[in-house]
Amino acid sequence: MMPAIDKPSIWLDKVTRRIESLDDWVQRTIFFGRSILDIAPEEATTCFSNIVANAFRIRLNRFVITSNAAFLSIAKDHWPEEHRTHTREAAVAQGDRLTLLFLVQPTMTDFEDDDAEVPDYGSERPLSLGERKALASTPSRRVVEMAMLDPHPAVAIKLLGNPKLTEDDVVRIAARRMIPATVLAQIAFNTKWRMRRRVAFALVNNPGLTSSIGVSLIPGLTASDVAQVVADNRLPAEIRECAAALLELG
Repeated sequence: MMPAIDKPSIWLDKVTRRIESLDDWVQRTIFFGRSILDIAPEEATTCFSNIVANAFRIRLNRFVITSNAAFLSIAKDHWPEEHRTHTREAAVAQGDRLTLLFLVQPTMTDFEDDDAEVPDYGSERPLSLGERKALASTPSRRVVEMAMLDPHPAVAIKLLGNPKLTEDDVVRIAARRMIPATVLAQIAFNTKWRMRRRVAFALVNNPGLTSSIGVSLIPGLTASDVAQVVADNRLPAEIRECAAALLELG
């Protein structure tokens, strides 16, 4: 008798290698979303949980990249909701805890600017949002320091692409407690910065980050980082439960 073909393993190997070969993150997320539709939900739950587990345990570049592509495809709806729903149903039937914990739709909060305090940019008058966005793109350390305090997510988007912004800067922003969740979300979805372990760790440890977004960053942390997350009772239960599930993988 011929041995059964392990379709999930074949699919996973093919997709992870292809995603690693792509240079553009938009292409990566779209490719993942299209590819996951090629397999049944019963197979998709196995593949998704393996992607999450491999990103954390094995840490090969292709697994880390694919894990991020998978989470971003969920956030951008490149992985259609109907297929995700059926995949979660399959996960329930199979007792696939990792998929049930990590396959969640990120919840985006709206920015409330009524009470947001805009930093003093050194101008003699209040600056418009357009002016602040333009300044945030300026390659000036002085301006970067001011823009880091701006509460508007549109300014954060511009700032995160500023060549003068350093990883230490982003860690500082991500660790701030009095910062809108929308700004934290922009960092979490930025493909340059979400891949930096120190940035991801600061975000996950910030209670202001929406839990459904924070879970996508946990597989990129080290075992030591994740153990600290589990032990921190100040963090949301969803974050700590996801972290604990990864630690249990050994």
